[in-house]
Amino acid sequence: MVEVVGEQELVHLIEQGLSVAKVPQVEIVGLSKLLRVIRFANSTIHQPMEERNVSFFIRVLKDGKVGFSSVNGLDPKVLEEAIKRAEKNASLPQATPLIDRFADPKPVKSTDGYFEATGTTGSEALEEKVKQLFLRSKKGVSFAGVFWTMGAELAVANSNGVKLYHRWTSANCQTVATTGEFSGFSAQASPDVTKIKPEEIGDSAVERAIRFSESRELPPGEYECLLEEYAVAELLLYLSHMAFSADSVEEGRSIIGMKKGERVAHESVSFWDDGTNPLTFRIPFDVEGVPRKKVTFINKGIAADVVHDLSTAKRTGAESTGHALPQDYSEGPLPLHVEMGSGTSTKPDMIRSMKRGLLVTRFHYIREVHPLKTMVTGMTRDGVFLVENGEVVARVKNFRFTESILRAFTHVKAISKERKLVATDMDGGFPSAVLCPKVLVEKFTFTGSTKF
Repeated sequence: MVEVVGEQELVHLIEQGLSVAKVPQVEIVGLSKLLRVIRFANSTIHQPMEERNVSFFIRVLKDGKVGFSSVNGLDPKVLEEAIKRAEKNASLPQATPLIDRFADPKPVKSTDGYFEATGTTGSEALEEKVKQLFLRSKKGVSFAGVFWTMGAELAVANSNGVKLYHRWTSANCQTVATTGEFSGFSAQASPDVTKIKPEEIGDSAVERAIRFSESRELPPGEYECLLEEYAVAELLLYLSHMAFSADSVEEGRSIIGMKKGERVAHESVSFWDDGTNPLTFRIPFDVEGVPRKKVTFINKGIAADVVHDLSTAKRTGAESTGHALPQDYSEGPLPLHVEMGSGTSTKPDMIRSMKRGLLVTRFHYIREVHPLKTMVTGMTRDGVFLVENGEVVARVKNFRFTESILRAFTHVKAISKERKLVATDMDGGFPSAVLCPKVLVEKFTFTGSTKF
């Protein structure tokens, strides 16, 4: 099946809903998804899954207050009942005066993020791709991980004349190759499933898993660090939650809001969000029907802007940047398409430039410590290697780190010219990803060592 519902039926249901509403300000969002997931462990597929889901999110504006409800399914009567609930909820004492008016129609950049191969590749075909990955095993290495694809549709309409529809696809394959003692990670993400190469993913993970037959234990401390894209993406995911939204500025936990116009990172560092970049899981408008704007968070090291929805825009006197998520998502506006600008280096160049430092594949178990300082703590995982005099000389045991993300990005020595799309999360039901390069930093603080 190409679509879960299809434009005609999805938009028709929403228009029917608008026609039966009893209040002048109504907004209805339809989100349909077809998710296929293949999970595997010990080089065995153990959980093929397919999920089809259609959700509607309704908001009504009544006497200056917003009422919300949501429902699953395609029954027009069920949708009508949900609209009535939203109208009733707007009359409750605790209803919130979030906005004065829903979005008015604005031009949206035309972009088709749908790839037929991704939308139509069935579970059996995905299983065959996973089996191709299994064939890359060496020396008793086994694989565990997940391969998923998603075809999705978003339709937004309101009583002010907004009527928008977009479909897109996304796919991600990631694996951990393990020898029993050591492990290695690799992944590829793309809106086009044909661009994902299981053989390459397997070879890369195996290379990290079997590189060196023993590992050294190194003391905690500050190390020069070459961060692979997976590690950079994890840091940017947490940074975006801590600092890149208007909510975080209002709550006093965003360094972008605190130091707008000031230097917060190295001059080679720029971060932004662009929902129309064809290299990402692009979505050109948000659930409020506002076109997504390209928003720059840090421009050549200088703190710049944050993302808004209609609610934060009203409270702060700004304009929505088109980054609203469904009302039942509690974190407010968020960027889903974070990018970091590229540099001029290659991975071999950066390794050759290192006197003594670490090559880090990825992080996990990250937790916020001090959002305003962008301080987080976490662990390394699936491949940490010692670099001495320009050569990778040993595998080392994992570390715990406690570091300010922007402190690390203040001490950047080099950035790779190639960037990689890394799938990161599901925010508000939407897959998010980070498009980023490898980064060599002069200082990164590791506060504890491990025995593994």
